[in-house]
Amino acid sequence: MVKALAALLTLLALLAPFASAQPLPEAQLDLVLDPAPHPPFEGEMVLATLRGRYVGNVARDELVFPPIDDFDWMQLTPPEWSQQRVGQRAVNSFALRLAFFPRRDGPRNIPPIEHALTFVDGNQRRDVTAVSPPVSIAVEPRPATGTEWWLPARGVTVRDEWAPRPDRLAPDEWTVRTVTLEVAGQPPHTLPSAPPMYAGGLFTFGEPDERTVRLTADGPVSTIIWRYRMKPQTDAPADLDEIPLSWFDTEARAGRSLLLEGRHVGFAASVLPREPGPVARWSVPAGALAGFGLGLALLAPRLGLRRGAAMGRVRRAVTAIASALRLAIAERRADGPSARAALLGLIHARGADPEGSGALAELDARLFGPPGGADPVPAGLTRRALAEGGGRRR
Repeated sequence: MVKALAALLTLLALLAPFASAQPLPEAQLDLVLDPAPHPPFEGEMVLATLRGRYVGNVARDELVFPPIDDFDWMQLTPPEWSQQRVGQRAVNSFALRLAFFPRRDGPRNIPPIEHALTFVDGNQRRDVTAVSPPVSIAVEPRPATGTEWWLPARGVTVRDEWAPRPDRLAPDEWTVRTVTLEVAGQPPHTLPSAPPMYAGGLFTFGEPDERTVRLTADGPVSTIIWRYRMKPQTDAPADLDEIPLSWFDTEARAGRSLLLEGRHVGFAASVLPREPGPVARWSVPAGALAGFGLGLALLAPRLGLRRGAAMGRVRRAVTAIASALRLAIAERRADGPSARAALLGLIHARGADPEGSGALAELDARLFGPPGGADPVPAGLTRRALAEGGGRRR
């Protein structure tokens, strides 16, 4: 009996290390796409959750994303950990929200993502790497919209603000137009740049775009701000046309359109001159000059000149002379913006490079340099512009 008991104790001692050994920790990682009733278009947001399920005490973890050539992507939320018991086991759950934006149509793949883990059990440490299976997505080509813009989004709002009121400007006053576009479901770098905003008789400066993003579990909400500084070049008001902004509603699967309304930009009636100004006094000779240029253009074929070359030279000559007249008027009125517009017209009519114009550089130094007591238009600007020949040729 004693011998049997001793043998049993010996056997239990031999089996003790095996009984205390723990199984390797379980690790599972999956990229789960949000359900969607339609395949995504090129550039349309695809939401997904990276889910991990780990049995054991996780002491350290690191996500490793491979190069993803077919998609732009964003992390939307910080990693969220939770713990629950499944049967007799403690299970750590991991979740991370991601957004993917396909760069091209066709079958596109999200390659495996790795989650490197270190498990601790007493004094033992085990390194385990969980790998998500690859995910394939069928991407549809973007539909024809008839515009250069392609903006697939869950929602778009626009805010259009003017300060001060554009149709009641004081002398030498500028109005600033601020357009704020908020887009749900697109990263900021995909939002369109500021559209051109020009009108005859209007001096316009566009400022650099401002782009920001707010991340949510349902995708990014990006904002872009366009700013324009505007001022009429003459006493006559300028008319800005309306500008449509098109986008694609990914929820309704339909095209949408917003509108930037057209506006009058001009001086208040109370500040306009009551007597004819230089523009009115120069209108008769300018009209005669334009008529002369038109007659010369009509006679060019009968004079044996090549029609295209002759008419091109006549148009450039008429434009150059008219720009020089406007420049002289603006110089006399000390109207910096109008002088710059006329000087640019003269340079372009000569086929020259604005960067080579010393007259333009001197005027820009007055207009955009540090404020001082100097006149906005240098004296003798028209004479120097006509003498320099327009700078480097383009």
